[in-house]
Amino acid sequence: MFLLLTVCCILIYGMVMVFLPKNYHLELQNQFTTDFYKMAESLEKNGWEDMSQDILAFSMRNNAFVRIEDEAGNEILAVNISNDEKKNHDAKTLSSSGSFTYKEKNYRLLATASLIAAAQSYDILVKLIPFITGMILLISVIAALVCSRYFSKPLIDICGVAKRMTRLDMTWKCDESRSDEIGQLAGSLNEMSAQLSEALESLQSANVNLGALYS
Repeated sequence: MFLLLTVCCILIYGMVMVFLPKNYHLELQNQFTTDFYKMAESLEKNGWEDMSQDILAFSMRNNAFVRIEDEAGNEILAVNISNDEKKNHDAKTLSSSGSFTYKEKNYRLLATASLIAAAQSYDILVKLIPFITGMILLISVIAALVCSRYFSKPLIDICGVAKRMTRLDMTWKCDESRSDEIGQLAGSLNEMSAQLSEALESLQSANVNLGALYS
């Protein structure tokens, strides 16, 4: 039971380590794409001069570098909240580009997002392995002890009574307080013990009568 519970817990945590970062990566990718196109539509309507706060919010929300260029490729606006720690982190990036027109002028919008949060989520799961391992072992030990006391011990007691019955010792009875299959088994064994006890008493009485008759 202990080994089974331990293996199950390890498999579950392993699946979490595999699928959680992937799902988080997909969620960040969808968020970045949605926010990018919303920002492009807003720039089309309001222009980049009045959208500086929104561009900064987009950059902070998606950990992204944002750049706006004019038709000649000159930089009009750039926002970058990344720091050296994030740049040195081995994380994937996403890039999107688009264009918008404002006041009859064409502009190019570029954005590159770092998926460092997805990479950090995996690192956190790895760092938690010692703690999770201890919890798995503790929970497995407790669960194994509980299952052993609840299932194994009653069965061992029933086996002990059955062995005594093979030696024609009918003085022992099984505990019938349980309402499950083990309780039903104990009740059946007690019933069989009572019937065998009556049969033995009848045989002993018959033997006594036979002995008195021949004497």
